[in-house]
Amino acid sequence: MAVTLDEIRKQIADCKKCPLWETRTNIVFGGPNPTARVMIVGEAPGKNEDLSGQPFVGVSGKKLDALLEEVGLSRQDVFISNVVKCRPPSNRNPKVAEVEECSPYLRDQIRAIKPDVIVCLGNFATQFVMHTDKGVTELRGKFYQIGALACYPPCIPHQLFTARSGRSISKMTCDFLLIGLRNTLEEDLVTNLSTSANDAATNNGSAASNTTTSNLPEKTTAGTFISITTEQTIALGQILGKLLQAGDVLVLTGDLGAGKTQLTKGIAAGMGVADDVTSPTFTIEMVYEGTTMPLYHFDLYRLNDPDQLEDTGLYDALESDGPTIIEWGEQFAEQIGERTLDVYVSRLSEEELESDDAEPRREIRFIPQNARGEEIIQSL
Repeated sequence: MAVTLDEIRKQIADCKKCPLWETRTNIVFGGPNPTARVMIVGEAPGKNEDLSGQPFVGVSGKKLDALLEEVGLSRQDVFISNVVKCRPPSNRNPKVAEVEECSPYLRDQIRAIKPDVIVCLGNFATQFVMHTDKGVTELRGKFYQIGALACYPPCIPHQLFTARSGRSISKMTCDFLLIGLRNTLEEDLVTNLSTSANDAATNNGSAASNTTTSNLPEKTTAGTFISITTEQTIALGQILGKLLQAGDVLVLTGDLGAGKTQLTKGIAAGMGVADDVTSPTFTIEMVYEGTTMPLYHFDLYRLNDPDQLEDTGLYDALESDGPTIIEWGEQFAEQIGERTLDVYVSRLSEEELESDDAEPRREIRFIPQNARGEEIIQSL
Protein backbone atom coordinates (compact mmCIF):
# COMPACT_ATOMS: atom_id res chain seq x y z
CA MET A 1 0.00 0.00 0.00
CA ALA A 2 1.23 3.50 -0.82
CA VAL A 3 2.03 5.75 2.11
CA THR A 4 1.38 9.49 2.21
CA LEU A 5 4.06 12.16 2.20
CA ASP A 6 3.13 13.05 5.78
CA GLU A 7 3.70 9.44 6.83
CA ILE A 8 7.05 9.36 5.02
CA ARG A 9 8.05 12.62 6.72
CA LYS A 10 7.30 11.08 10.12
CA GLN A 11 9.32 7.97 9.26
CA ILE A 12 12.35 9.99 8.25
CA ALA A 13 12.11 12.63 11.01
CA ASP A 14 14.83 11.16 13.22
CA CYS A 15 16.41 8.70 10.80
CA LYS A 16 19.71 7.19 11.95
CA LYS A 17 19.96 4.32 9.49
CA CYS A 18 23.33 5.44 8.11
CA PRO A 19 26.24 7.51 9.49
CA LEU A 20 25.17 10.67 7.65
CA TRP A 21 22.91 11.58 10.58
CA GLU A 22 26.00 12.28 12.68
CA THR A 23 27.11 15.22 10.51
CA ARG A 24 23.82 16.61 9.19
CA THR A 25 22.20 19.82 10.36
CA ASN A 26 18.80 19.09 8.81
CA ILE A 27 17.14 16.31 6.88
CA VAL A 28 16.14 17.64 3.45
CA PHE A 29 12.81 15.94 2.82
CA GLY A 30 11.87 17.75 -0.39
CA GLY A 31 8.89 19.67 -1.70
CA PRO A 32 6.83 21.70 -2.24
CA ASN A 33 3.99 20.37 -4.43
CA PRO A 34 2.59 17.02 -3.18
CA THR A 35 0.56 16.48 -6.36
CA ALA A 36 3.19 17.64 -8.85
CA ARG A 37 3.21 16.33 -12.41
CA VAL A 38 6.96 17.01 -12.54
CA MET A 39 9.31 15.56 -9.94
CA ILE A 40 12.98 16.59 -9.85
CA VAL A 41 15.52 14.22 -8.31
CA GLY A 42 19.05 15.25 -7.42
CA GLU A 43 21.94 13.40 -5.84
CA ALA A 44 22.10 14.74 -2.28
CA PRO A 45 21.76 17.99 -0.33
CA GLY A 46 24.65 20.45 -0.35
CA LYS A 47 25.79 22.88 2.35
CA ASN A 48 23.01 25.43 1.83
CA GLU A 49 20.36 22.72 1.72
CA ASP A 50 21.71 21.13 4.89
CA LEU A 51 21.53 24.47 6.72
CA SER A 52 18.04 25.37 5.52
CA GLY A 53 16.40 21.95 5.31
CA GLN A 54 15.10 22.89 1.84
CA PRO A 55 16.12 21.41 -1.54
CA PHE A 56 18.00 23.43 -4.14
CA VAL A 57 18.61 26.77 -2.50
CA GLY A 58 21.39 29.28 -3.11
CA VAL A 59 23.00 29.46 -6.55
CA SER A 60 21.70 26.06 -7.68
CA GLY A 61 18.19 27.03 -6.57
CA LYS A 62 18.28 30.24 -8.61
CA LYS A 63 19.38 28.30 -11.69
CA LEU A 64 16.59 25.81 -11.19
CA ASP A 65 14.00 28.54 -10.74
CA ALA A 66 15.20 30.27 -13.91
CA LEU A 67 15.04 27.07 -15.94
CA LEU A 68 11.56 26.25 -14.68
CA GLU A 69 10.42 29.74 -15.61
CA GLU A 70 11.72 29.16 -19.15
CA VAL A 71 9.14 26.39 -19.58
CA GLY A 72 6.26 28.12 -17.83
CA LEU A 73 6.67 26.39 -14.46
CA SER A 74 7.57 27.58 -11.00
CA ARG A 75 8.95 25.84 -7.95
CA GLN A 76 5.38 25.58 -6.65
CA ASP A 77 4.52 23.38 -9.64
CA VAL A 78 7.10 20.68 -8.94
CA PHE A 79 8.34 18.36 -6.19
CA ILE A 80 12.10 18.39 -5.63
CA SER A 81 13.88 15.56 -3.82
CA ASN A 82 17.21 13.72 -3.65
CA VAL A 83 18.40 10.14 -3.70
CA VAL A 84 19.68 10.63 -0.14
CA LYS A 85 18.16 13.12 2.29
CA CYS A 86 21.24 14.10 4.34
CA ARG A 87 24.34 15.93 3.16
CA PRO A 88 27.43 13.73 2.68
CA PRO A 89 30.53 15.33 4.25
CA SER A 90 32.37 17.70 1.89
CA ASN A 91 29.65 17.08 -0.73
CA ARG A 92 31.17 13.72 -1.68
CA ASN A 93 29.09 11.17 -3.59
CA PRO A 94 26.80 9.07 -1.41
CA LYS A 95 28.18 5.64 -0.53
CA VAL A 96 26.43 2.46 -1.59
CA ALA A 97 25.32 1.65 1.96
CA GLU A 98 23.90 5.17 2.38
CA VAL A 99 21.90 4.87 -0.83
CA GLU A 100 20.59 1.45 0.17
CA GLU A 101 19.32 2.80 3.48
CA CYS A 102 17.84 6.04 2.15
CA SER A 103 16.50 5.19 -1.30
CA PRO A 104 13.31 3.52 0.01
CA TYR A 105 12.21 7.00 1.12
CA LEU A 106 12.59 8.27 -2.46
CA ARG A 107 10.72 5.24 -3.76
CA ASP A 108 7.85 5.96 -1.37
CA GLN A 109 7.83 9.64 -2.36
CA ILE A 110 7.52 8.73 -6.03
CA ARG A 111 4.75 6.29 -5.19
CA ALA A 112 2.87 8.90 -3.16
CA ILE A 113 3.21 11.73 -5.69
CA LYS A 114 2.76 9.71 -8.92
CA PRO A 115 4.34 12.35 -11.19
CA ASP A 116 4.17 12.21 -14.97
CA VAL A 117 7.78 13.32 -15.43
CA ILE A 118 10.90 12.56 -13.41
CA VAL A 119 13.84 14.90 -14.11
CA CYS A 120 17.20 13.48 -13.02
CA LEU A 121 19.88 16.04 -12.20
CA GLY A 122 23.38 14.79 -12.92
CA ASN A 123 24.99 11.41 -13.47
CA PHE A 124 24.44 9.97 -10.02
CA ALA A 125 20.68 10.55 -9.90
CA THR A 126 20.28 9.55 -13.55
CA GLN A 127 22.17 6.29 -13.14
CA PHE A 128 20.35 5.44 -9.92
CA VAL A 129 16.81 6.23 -11.08
CA MET A 130 17.24 4.74 -14.56
CA HIS A 131 19.45 1.89 -13.33
CA THR A 132 22.03 2.43 -16.03
CA ASP A 133 25.77 2.88 -16.32
CA LYS A 134 25.36 5.45 -19.09
CA GLY A 135 26.11 9.07 -18.35
CA VAL A 136 24.11 12.25 -18.79
CA THR A 137 25.91 13.28 -21.97
CA GLU A 138 24.81 10.12 -23.76
CA LEU A 139 21.25 10.08 -22.42
CA ARG A 140 20.28 13.76 -22.30
CA GLY A 141 17.51 15.31 -24.33
CA LYS A 142 15.18 12.31 -24.64
CA PHE A 143 12.30 10.77 -22.71
CA TYR A 144 12.88 7.30 -21.31
CA GLN A 145 10.31 4.92 -19.93
CA ILE A 146 11.10 3.72 -16.43
CA GLY A 147 8.33 1.44 -15.30
CA ALA A 148 7.61 2.86 -11.90
CA LEU A 149 4.24 4.52 -11.80
CA ALA A 150 0.68 4.12 -12.95
CA CYS A 151 1.51 6.10 -16.11
CA TYR A 152 4.72 6.21 -18.15
CA PRO A 153 7.15 8.42 -16.24
CA PRO A 154 9.73 9.86 -18.67
CA CYS A 155 13.09 10.91 -17.33
CA ILE A 156 15.02 13.84 -18.83
CA PRO A 157 18.65 13.75 -17.73
CA HIS A 158 20.67 16.92 -18.31
CA GLN A 159 23.86 18.74 -17.34
CA LEU A 160 24.72 19.33 -13.70
CA PHE A 161 23.54 22.57 -12.16
CA THR A 162 27.06 23.43 -11.11
CA ALA A 163 28.01 23.99 -14.76
CA ARG A 164 29.04 27.59 -15.33
CA SER A 165 29.70 27.75 -19.06
CA GLY A 166 27.14 29.32 -21.36
CA ARG A 167 27.18 26.18 -23.47
CA SER A 168 26.13 24.01 -20.52
CA ILE A 169 23.44 26.46 -19.48
CA SER A 170 22.17 26.40 -23.05
CA LYS A 171 22.03 22.60 -22.95
CA MET A 172 20.11 22.67 -19.69
CA THR A 173 17.67 25.21 -21.09
CA CYS A 174 17.02 23.03 -24.15
CA ASP A 175 16.47 19.98 -21.96
CA PHE A 176 14.06 21.85 -19.72
CA LEU A 177 12.19 23.10 -22.77
CA LEU A 178 11.39 19.44 -23.43
CA ILE A 179 9.64 19.36 -20.06
CA GLY A 180 7.47 22.21 -21.20
CA LEU A 181 6.80 20.38 -24.45
CA ARG A 182 5.93 17.25 -22.49
CA ASN A 183 3.42 19.20 -20.41
CA THR A 184 1.91 20.93 -23.46
CA LEU A 185 1.51 17.68 -25.38
CA GLU A 186 0.57 15.62 -22.32
CA GLU A 187 -2.49 13.91 -23.72
CA ASP A 188 -0.96 12.94 -27.06
CA LEU A 189 2.31 11.67 -25.58
CA VAL A 190 0.70 9.71 -22.77
CA THR A 191 -1.85 8.22 -25.14
CA ASN A 192 0.75 7.24 -27.71
CA LEU A 193 3.04 5.65 -25.13
CA SER A 194 0.67 4.09 -22.67
CA THR A 195 -1.97 2.66 -24.97
CA SER A 196 0.11 1.27 -27.81
CA ALA A 197 0.89 -2.04 -26.13
CA ASN A 198 -2.55 -2.47 -24.61
CA ASP A 199 -4.16 -1.61 -27.95
CA ALA A 200 -2.03 -4.28 -29.56
CA ALA A 201 -3.30 -6.80 -27.05
CA THR A 202 -6.89 -5.71 -27.66
CA ASN A 203 -6.46 -5.90 -31.41
CA ASN A 204 -5.19 -9.43 -31.08
CA GLY A 205 -8.67 -10.49 -29.95
CA SER A 206 -10.50 -10.98 -26.69
CA ALA A 207 -10.06 -14.74 -26.49
CA ALA A 208 -7.40 -17.27 -27.32
CA SER A 209 -9.62 -18.66 -30.06
CA ASN A 210 -9.74 -15.23 -31.70
CA THR A 211 -5.96 -14.79 -31.78
CA THR A 212 -4.63 -15.59 -35.23
CA THR A 213 -1.66 -17.86 -35.67
CA SER A 214 0.45 -15.04 -37.16
CA ASN A 215 0.00 -13.05 -33.96
CA LEU A 216 1.29 -15.87 -31.78
CA PRO A 217 4.94 -16.73 -31.11
CA GLU A 218 6.35 -19.96 -32.51
CA LYS A 219 6.11 -22.87 -30.10
CA THR A 220 9.38 -24.81 -30.28
CA THR A 221 8.85 -27.27 -27.43
CA ALA A 222 6.32 -27.66 -24.64
CA GLY A 223 6.49 -24.44 -22.64
CA THR A 224 9.01 -22.69 -24.93
CA PHE A 225 8.11 -19.97 -27.44
CA ILE A 226 10.05 -17.71 -29.81
CA SER A 227 8.52 -14.22 -30.14
CA ILE A 228 9.65 -11.96 -32.98
CA THR A 229 7.51 -8.90 -32.12
CA THR A 230 6.17 -7.10 -29.09
CA GLU A 231 2.67 -7.91 -30.32
CA GLN A 232 3.41 -11.65 -30.23
CA THR A 233 4.74 -11.41 -26.68
CA ILE A 234 1.58 -9.58 -25.61
CA ALA A 235 -0.63 -12.08 -27.45
CA LEU A 236 1.00 -15.00 -25.63
CA GLY A 237 0.49 -13.20 -22.33
CA GLN A 238 -3.14 -12.61 -23.23
CA ILE A 239 -3.75 -16.34 -23.63
CA LEU A 240 -1.92 -17.02 -20.37
CA GLY A 241 -4.05 -14.42 -18.59
CA LYS A 242 -7.20 -16.28 -19.52
CA LEU A 243 -5.81 -19.46 -17.95
CA LEU A 244 -4.79 -18.01 -14.59
CA GLN A 245 -6.71 -18.58 -11.39
CA ALA A 246 -6.63 -17.08 -7.91
CA GLY A 247 -3.57 -18.33 -6.07
CA ASP A 248 -1.41 -18.83 -9.17
CA VAL A 249 2.11 -17.44 -8.69
CA LEU A 250 4.41 -16.64 -11.63
CA VAL A 251 8.04 -15.62 -11.09
CA LEU A 252 9.43 -13.71 -14.12
CA THR A 253 13.16 -13.53 -14.73
CA GLY A 254 15.27 -12.52 -17.71
CA ASP A 255 17.30 -9.92 -19.50
CA LEU A 256 16.60 -6.26 -18.83
CA GLY A 257 14.24 -4.99 -21.51
CA ALA A 258 13.60 -8.48 -22.89
CA GLY A 259 9.83 -8.23 -22.59
CA LYS A 260 8.74 -9.24 -19.08
CA THR A 261 6.50 -6.18 -18.77
CA GLN A 262 5.07 -6.74 -22.26
CA LEU A 263 4.17 -10.31 -21.29
CA THR A 264 2.52 -8.94 -18.15
CA LYS A 265 0.57 -6.41 -20.25
CA GLY A 266 -0.83 -9.32 -22.22
CA ILE A 267 -1.69 -11.28 -19.07
CA ALA A 268 -3.53 -8.25 -17.72
CA ALA A 269 -5.40 -7.78 -21.02
CA GLY A 270 -6.41 -11.45 -20.94
CA MET A 271 -7.85 -10.92 -17.46
CA GLY A 272 -9.84 -7.91 -18.62
CA VAL A 273 -7.68 -5.24 -16.96
CA ALA A 274 -8.51 -1.84 -18.48
CA ASP A 275 -5.72 0.17 -16.80
CA ASP A 276 -2.29 0.67 -18.31
CA VAL A 277 0.30 -1.77 -17.00
CA THR A 278 3.84 -0.70 -16.13
CA SER A 279 6.67 -2.41 -14.29
CA PRO A 280 6.47 -1.29 -10.63
CA THR A 281 10.20 -0.64 -10.33
CA PHE A 282 9.85 1.99 -7.61
CA THR A 283 6.39 1.26 -6.25
CA ILE A 284 7.29 -2.45 -5.83
CA GLU A 285 3.61 -3.42 -6.05
CA MET A 286 0.75 -2.62 -8.42
CA VAL A 287 -2.77 -4.05 -8.22
CA TYR A 288 -4.95 -4.16 -11.33
CA GLU A 289 -8.66 -4.94 -11.31
CA GLY A 290 -9.61 -7.60 -13.85
CA THR A 291 -13.07 -8.64 -14.94
CA THR A 292 -13.46 -11.37 -12.31
CA MET A 293 -10.44 -10.95 -10.01
CA PRO A 294 -7.46 -8.67 -9.36
CA LEU A 295 -3.94 -9.12 -10.69
CA TYR A 296 -1.06 -8.48 -8.27
CA HIS A 297 2.21 -7.35 -9.87
CA PHE A 298 5.51 -7.03 -7.98
CA ASP A 299 9.01 -5.96 -9.04
CA LEU A 300 11.64 -7.03 -6.48
CA TYR A 301 14.67 -5.95 -8.52
CA ARG A 302 15.80 -3.30 -6.05
CA LEU A 303 15.38 -5.48 -2.97
CA ASN A 304 18.24 -7.53 -1.59
CA ASP A 305 17.13 -8.56 1.90
CA PRO A 306 14.23 -10.90 2.72
CA ASP A 307 13.28 -8.61 5.61
CA GLN A 308 12.36 -5.94 3.05
CA LEU A 309 9.50 -8.11 1.79
CA GLU A 310 7.47 -7.44 4.92
CA ASP A 311 6.53 -3.93 3.76
CA THR A 312 5.79 -4.79 0.13
CA GLY A 313 2.40 -6.45 0.54
CA LEU A 314 3.72 -9.60 -1.15
CA TYR A 315 2.71 -12.01 1.59
CA ASP A 316 -0.84 -10.67 1.61
CA ALA A 317 -1.05 -10.99 -2.17
CA LEU A 318 0.11 -14.61 -2.11
CA GLU A 319 -2.91 -15.47 0.03
CA SER A 320 -5.41 -13.26 -1.79
CA ASP A 321 -8.14 -13.54 -4.40
CA GLY A 322 -6.09 -13.24 -7.59
CA PRO A 323 -2.93 -14.43 -9.37
CA THR A 324 0.44 -12.87 -8.53
CA ILE A 325 3.23 -11.98 -10.96
CA ILE A 326 6.66 -11.40 -9.43
CA GLU A 327 9.47 -9.92 -11.49
CA TRP A 328 13.00 -10.68 -10.23
CA GLY A 329 11.73 -12.92 -7.45
CA GLU A 330 14.13 -15.82 -7.89
CA GLN A 331 16.40 -14.64 -5.05
CA PHE A 332 13.46 -14.86 -2.66
CA ALA A 333 12.31 -18.36 -3.66
CA GLU A 334 12.28 -19.55 -0.05
CA GLN A 335 10.12 -16.63 1.11
CA ILE A 336 7.73 -16.86 -1.84
CA GLY A 337 7.11 -20.54 -1.23
CA GLU A 338 5.18 -22.71 -3.67
CA ARG A 339 4.82 -21.12 -7.05
CA THR A 340 3.04 -22.18 -10.21
CA LEU A 341 5.44 -21.23 -13.00
CA ASP A 342 8.93 -19.85 -13.41
CA VAL A 343 9.07 -17.74 -16.58
CA TYR A 344 12.36 -16.89 -18.29
CA VAL A 345 12.36 -14.17 -20.95
CA SER A 346 15.61 -13.68 -22.85
CA ARG A 347 16.76 -11.96 -26.02
CA LEU A 348 18.27 -14.07 -28.75
CA SER A 349 21.70 -13.02 -29.97
CA GLU A 350 21.80 -9.91 -32.12
CA GLU A 351 23.63 -11.90 -34.81
CA GLU A 352 20.33 -13.62 -35.55
CA LEU A 353 18.55 -10.37 -36.47
CA GLU A 354 17.61 -10.16 -40.14
CA SER A 355 18.10 -6.38 -40.36
CA ASP A 356 19.29 -3.44 -38.27
CA ASP A 357 15.75 -2.20 -37.64
CA ALA A 358 14.30 -5.61 -36.77
CA GLU A 359 13.13 -6.28 -33.23
CA PRO A 360 15.33 -8.68 -31.25
CA ARG A 361 13.66 -12.07 -31.02
CA ARG A 362 12.82 -13.35 -27.58
CA GLU A 363 12.71 -16.82 -26.08
CA ILE A 364 9.98 -17.25 -23.49
CA ARG A 365 10.24 -20.40 -21.37
CA PHE A 366 7.66 -21.58 -18.87
CA ILE A 367 8.98 -23.98 -16.22
CA PRO A 368 6.22 -25.66 -14.18
CA GLN A 369 6.77 -25.88 -10.43
CA ASN A 370 3.71 -27.94 -9.54
CA ALA A 371 0.81 -29.83 -11.10
CA ARG A 372 -1.08 -26.59 -11.67
CA GLY A 373 1.87 -25.26 -13.68
CA GLU A 374 1.90 -28.43 -15.80
CA GLU A 375 -1.81 -27.92 -16.49
CA ILE A 376 -1.23 -24.35 -17.70
CA ILE A 377 1.64 -25.38 -20.02
CA GLN A 378 -0.50 -28.09 -21.59
CA SER A 379 -3.14 -25.46 -22.36
CA LEU A 380 -0.78 -22.95 -23.97
